[in-house]
Amino acid sequence: MMAEGREQYIRDQLALENLKDTPANRKKLGARYDKIYKGGDRGDWRTYFKLQFPQLADMLDGAEGEKNARAVFGDLIDLFIEVANNPKNFDLESTAGQAAFTNRVKSTKYAIKTTDNQAKWDALEQADKDRQIASAKRALSSAFASSQLTVTELNELATLSLRNGYTDLELKYLVADKLNTRPGGRDLFETDDATKLRSALRSYNYLGQVSDETMRAALTGSSINDVPQSSELLIAKAKNFAKTKYETYAKYIDQGFTVDDIFEPFKEIAAKTLELNPVQVSLDKFDAALIGKKDGTPYSASEWSRELKSNPDYGWEYTQNARNSAMRMVMNLEKALGFRE
Repeated sequence: MMAEGREQYIRDQLALENLKDTPANRKKLGARYDKIYKGGDRGDWRTYFKLQFPQLADMLDGAEGEKNARAVFGDLIDLFIEVANNPKNFDLESTAGQAAFTNRVKSTKYAIKTTDNQAKWDALEQADKDRQIASAKRALSSAFASSQLTVTELNELATLSLRNGYTDLELKYLVADKLNTRPGGRDLFETDDATKLRSALRSYNYLGQVSDETMRAALTGSSINDVPQSSELLIAKAKNFAKTKYETYAKYIDQGFTVDDIFEPFKEIAAKTLELNPVQVSLDKFDAALIGKKDGTPYSASEWSRELKSNPDYGWEYTQNARNSAMRMVMNLEKALGFRE
């Protein structure tokens, strides 16, 4: 992660921001480098931290974000404070000096913890990795829903998070970094209207059906195949999609309820039964709750609970509640057979 000098930074940013290699752009990026990496007080550890971890620089706000950062990075930040207080003891310019400093970074508790997590992850069977990645992708997709992470981005972030054992704080800034380095940025998709439209489409479980081209057309009022698009038209399509897929609840959608509204009580039951954080209970995995039973009738609360426990796809058998139930069953059987008082 170490920046390799002003010239390397300029080359990297030209590529990342898709800028022409002109004197004007080089001057602009050079000035930015100087401000970020040389403009701080030489006794300010934040300057050195930003140099090493530019994608995490925004957390150094001098307030709550920084307090949270200290809780995560601990002695790694202490190292940067040491550099700031004793700059003459560190050579951050030469290749040898940078290598020596990198070794100091690798010896911190934070770095060792990360290395241990990587070793544990690398030792897992691929099937276990795939299962965990699928679960992490669902959680990321829900937690950062407004960011519209692509399948590729979700795969990368989920794998990186699991392999390194990242905290929520680290993920927050890594997601932000991923968005900021997207080619061309998010322009139109960053507006309030875009946020509202995505939220509406998501509430009907329709967002994944919409391409960027269709979203852009709806937000700008342009046409696709000579048909004028609009946010209202796209939301109407989302409602019709939901009524078709979740036919049992079509009348409630007509009455103004969204799919999210209808799914909420089923979501709460699933979270409680499977001992999950509610953000992990996505409609993508649990849409059987709204599709209904095989005979076409809806699940009651008790029937949904039984389905969660009996269907191995949901993993109820791995919960503490399941283990406790199994233990009680064994104890009762032992009593019945006279092996236990």
